[in-house]
Amino acid sequence: RQGAPVPPYRAGSIATSSREVWVRNIDPLMTRIDRETGAVIDTYAGKVTNGGDTIYAFGSIWTSAYDDAKLFRFAAPG
Repeated sequence: RQGAPVPPYRAGSIATSSREVWVRNIDPLMTRIDRETGAVIDTYAGKVTNGGDTIYAFGSIWTSAYDDAKLFRFAAPG
């Protein structure tokens, strides 16, 4: 199986739910990937200039942009 087409980024992060993998980057901000097929489900834009951490909690993906003082929340299936 091939990997998902997500560009590398040194300050990115990854979080998973039971069905998806979420990859944090700059552009796009988030890439949502199907865990079974490796296919990109969707991408999400956000106005950030740096990396941040990403976690799955309370039915959502939460990601930050540390120098931009921003927090983003994306609904994610369990």
